[in-house]
Amino acid sequence: MIHYICREGQQDTVVPFLVAQGTAFRNVLSVTTYERMFSRSSLAPGHLIFTDVDLLTLHELEAAQRIADAFRAASPEVSIFNDPARVLQRYALLSTLRKEGVNPFRVVRLDDDIPDLAYPVFLRREDGALGPESGLLHNRSELLDALEKLLAEGQPLRGRIAVEYCAEACEKGCFRKYGAFRIGPHILPQHILFSPQWIVKQNTSVITPDLVAEEERYIAENPHRVDLMKIFERANVQFGRIDYGFVEGRLVVYEINTNPTFPFGNHRNGREHLRYAARRRIAEVLGELNRPLATTAPVRYLPPSLRSASGGGPSRSFQLVGRSAFLDRAISLYWALVQERLRIAIPRGLKQTALQLIERATLPRDG
Repeated sequence: MIHYICREGQQDTVVPFLVAQGTAFRNVLSVTTYERMFSRSSLAPGHLIFTDVDLLTLHELEAAQRIADAFRAASPEVSIFNDPARVLQRYALLSTLRKEGVNPFRVVRLDDDIPDLAYPVFLRREDGALGPESGLLHNRSELLDALEKLLAEGQPLRGRIAVEYCAEACEKGCFRKYGAFRIGPHILPQHILFSPQWIVKQNTSVITPDLVAEEERYIAENPHRVDLMKIFERANVQFGRIDYGFVEGRLVVYEINTNPTFPFGNHRNGREHLRYAARRRIAEVLGELNRPLATTAPVRYLPPSLRSASGGGPSRSFQLVGRSAFLDRAISLYWALVQERLRIAIPRGLKQTALQLIERATLPRDG
């Protein structure tokens, strides 16, 4: 068994993949949350994938690392992906890559002395995957105005960074963003997104037969795997997706997401065969890495109590996947039929409440 550990409310990245893989795959990958682990003192033996490490407090990072160490002590042959205390998070990673000559652009913290920067720049949070919080700021005056606006809105500067803009459109005016998974020893290309906008997202992407063919070649040839593995190693990340591009022929890294959205092939946009192929390859690799362990006894880790820090006991919505065939089908239909722009518009709290109501109506309670 591989335990996939994420923040409560962040399971949307992996649940559609699990539903698409079917019930048998639940013996390979099981989703749990930090909130659930921190409210207990033991967990069934298995390999561990720690995700969302950027969303943990310092206290929680220490507790998560204690859990990793306890699993190693119980089973020396266990695989731990992303030791929480060792992963380089966004600011540290981008600063390191700049210092070591991989990236040409700088990042600075907004609550620190801001040096002269190469403009334009944009603002974003150090944690999470929500993307830029500003448009391009073309000089220091615009930057200072943006900082004043944040403060006037009650938004702290702490935990936010300014990033020097570093992107390049092709001759057709299209920006490319590459995405590739690392899972243990494997680099698995996921996609190239093409967009007329410098903020490249799935919902702004351009799709043509020529671009689909380019993406097919990228996935088949995996041309950057050696360089990407070196960057993952420098970041101390064994599981995640790297987002990167090329500027003047130079590979530049934008981020590594430890809780990336898995491909599951429902876009119906001429690229779904690529999503299915990527999903199948990821499932194969996870299956290969799911080696049996000698111990069958639950691993006791006794972390410090985090109930006050995490808001009490965990929500149970993550337990829904695999507990009911009816519910699996409902989740599958939701992801297949509801367009992405509508899914994004539905408040996360509303989705969680709906799942919890369904659970109370259809599933038995534990204990």
